[in-house]
Amino acid sequence: MIVQHLSHDAINQHSHRRDKRRVTRAVRPTKRIEFTETDGDTDGKIVFQLEKETDRETFKIRDENIWVGVEANGAVRVKKKWDYEELGPEKTIDFG
Repeated sequence: MIVQHLSHDAINQHSHRRDKRRVTRAVRPTKRIEFTETDGDTDGKIVFQLEKETDRETFKIRDENIWVGVEANGAVRVKKKWDYEELGPEKTIDFG
């Protein structure tokens, strides 16, 4: 956004212009990463880092779950120690 102080005379000479900020939301293709049960044995541990395409890019988890969380900087952390018995037959965590 551009902010410019205009005097009364300048207001009459210039039209007001306000630039809009564009917000882009993108969903990336599915990424499959394999881990062992011990990779998720510590709460708060970073298990991997999402790669930024631009410096200003931030991340947000689409579908909350009890196993992992995604920080704005792309760090994927263990929220709750992984229990392979609770993960179901496919032993996967889909966190969109």
